[in-house]
This record gives sequence, C-alpha cells and structure tokens, in this order.
Amino acid sequence: MRLGRHAFSMIELMVGVCIFALAILPLVWMSSKQTTGAYHVGKHMMAGQLAASYMDNILSRDYDEVKKLVGQKIEGYVLDKDNTVKNFMDLKEIAESLQNDKANDNIKASFKNFKYKIVLNENRSEKAIRVMVEISYLVNEQSKRIDDTKKRASLIIYAVKYGNKNG
Repeated sequence: MRLGRHAFSMIELMVGVCIFALAILPLVWMSSKQTTGAYHVGKHMMAGQLAASYMDNILSRDYDEVKKLVGQKIEGYVLDKDNTVKNFMDLKEIAESLQNDKANDNIKASFKNFKYKIVLNENRSEKAIRVMVEISYLVNEQSKRIDDTKKRASLIIYAVKYGNKNG
C-alpha cells in the first residue's frame, strides 16, 4: 500500500509565501504612489480655489479702491497661528465658515500651511492694474521648516483690472 502526500513541506510553503510577497510588492508600491498623487492633486485644487477667491475679491472692487493697495506688501499665511482665518480684504464668508463649524477642523488642518502673496502693479498710461495672486503650500506636511521654498509648491494666477480712462 502506497501512502500519498497530503500536505506541503515547510520549505514549499516558505517559497510560496516569498513568491507571493514579491508579486504583491509592486502593487502596494503603485497604490501608495497613486494615493500620494491624489493627495497632491487635492492640495493643488485647494490652492486654485483659494487663489480664485482672492482674485475674485480684488477684481470685484472699484478701480480706485484697488489702486490704493498698489505697492503694499500683501502676503501671509491663510490661517493665523491660532487657526483662525486672516480676514484679508473682507473674506468674511470663508472666515466665518471656518471659525464657526466644528466639522471644519479638517479644512483648518488642510489650510494650515497655505501662504498667499498678492502683487499689484499699476500702468498709469493704460489705467490698468496687473494683479498676481500666488498661493503656496507645503508638499510634505511632515516638514519642520514651513518656509523652505524647496519644500513648497505654488500656483500663480494673473489678471488685469481696468479703470475708466476718462475718469
């Protein structure tokens, strides 16, 4: 009577597990890269929305009101150190929504390291003001130096605010 093998040896089992681990490793690596990519795309979209909000706020104002801001240094962090929104040029809706709702703690954490910079240049002959809004954010949230420009990504948008040439 011949007895057949009904189980795997320990060596066969270990070789199988190693082959499986080596096969699954590229899939795990690809998944983590996709997650990181999606995170960066989300940050970039947030920067774009913030830049558009600042730009809309400036462009909705009267030319003479914007002209008063030419030459001023307009930059800083979107959130203060105590996680309250800086009320730049009366962005009351954003400030109120972030300060009132406890569910927005995630939004506060997301905007924690966002910086804005607004540059206004006047062309008097054309009666126009060139507006540049730059939003920068940390690429790596674990970074200790939030002012290191090498660890920041930026989104810049431009527009022109025209005044009445006759006035």
